Amino acid sequence: MFELIDKLVLVMPSFLLTFVRLSGLLMTLPILSYPMITNRLRISLALMMTFILFPLIEQSSIEITTNSALILATFKELTIGLMLGLGTRVIFESFSWAGAFVGRQMGIAMANVMDPTSNSQIPIVSQFWLLVVVAFFFSINGHYMFVETLYRNFETIPVGSGVISTSSGRILMNTGAVAFINAFQFSAPAIVFLLVVDTAIAFTARIMPQMNIFMVTLPLKIASGLVVLVISLDMFEMLFDILFQGTQEYLFNAMQSMKGA
Repeated sequence: MFELIDKLVLVMPSFLLTFVRLSGLLMTLPILSYPMITNRLRISLALMMTFILFPLIEQSSIEITTNSALILATFKELTIGLMLGLGTRVIFESFSWAGAFVGRQMGIAMANVMDPTSNSQIPIVSQFWLLVVVAFFFSINGHYMFVETLYRNFETIPVGSGVISTSSGRILMNTGAVAFINAFQFSAPAIVFLLVVDTAIAFTARIMPQMNIFMVTLPLKIASGLVVLVISLDMFEMLFDILFQGTQEYLFNAMQSMKGA
């Protein structure tokens, strides 16, 4: 009886730290962190994954003997999980940002819809591209990468041995910058095409001043934007490949930067 209690006392800190890191990951990983997944389900999933992974992962030799050390280690594990998931979430949001750029250029920036993944109103083009990228992600079994990440991060960063360094924050900030650049690149063809349409409308207004150009501009730009969106679906595989590779690169670099000595 007492031997069992002694073993539980030794195991519980590592078990708690494993659960905390998995909770941080599930709070920020794309799809798994969306509000459509309730907190109760997310906590249950984190607890279930902890029971599954805990016997398989390497436990750190660091001993936690005081409450302050346990609190510090808990905060560190939570930060590691949040940083790993947040970077991938930012990369996924690049498609949403690209849709916002295109929607503004189309003239429907005010046509917002309720996004169930964030419980906020976003431009309708952002909603369309975000749903397409999620559907495409599942169609190629990309979610297996996230499930693998739940285990692989413990292989690279054993429980209790992670290090939060300046390079980790720098990688996260650089990922945000790269995601913004990707969003602009994804939306650039549509923006350029719509700028050409704007230029043609401007020439038409100069050549035919008697035409009520304002009655023609908005429907024409919306129709042109819809044509661009349909054409963009053919290029979606190439764009998604950039996102998928960026996600894998970020997870690898982030885990290496937080790997203890």
